[in-house]
Amino acid sequence: MAGRPEKNLDWDRVDKLLKCGSHGTEIAAEFNMCPKTLYRKIEEEFGVNFTEYSSQKKGIGKSAIREKQFDEALNG
Repeated sequence: MAGRPEKNLDWDRVDKLLKCGSHGTEIAAEFNMCPKTLYRKIEEEFGVNFTEYSSQKKGIGKSAIREKQFDEALNG
C-alpha cells in the first residue's frame, strides 16, 4: 500500500501567513493537511520545531508593522 501522496508546501506562503499571525492549524487547513503534517514538514525542512519557526516569522511580522506605524506617525 503506497499511502497518501506527498503534500507540497509553498514556503513563501507559509512564511507570509506566519508573519501575519496565522496559527498552524489555519495554515495547515489552507494546504488541506493535518497540522501535525505541517509541523513535521517544518522540522524536516528547517531543523526546528513549529513553535520556534513560527515565533521567528511572527516576530518579523510584528517588527514590520511597528516600523510601518512609526514611519506613518512621522510622515503622516
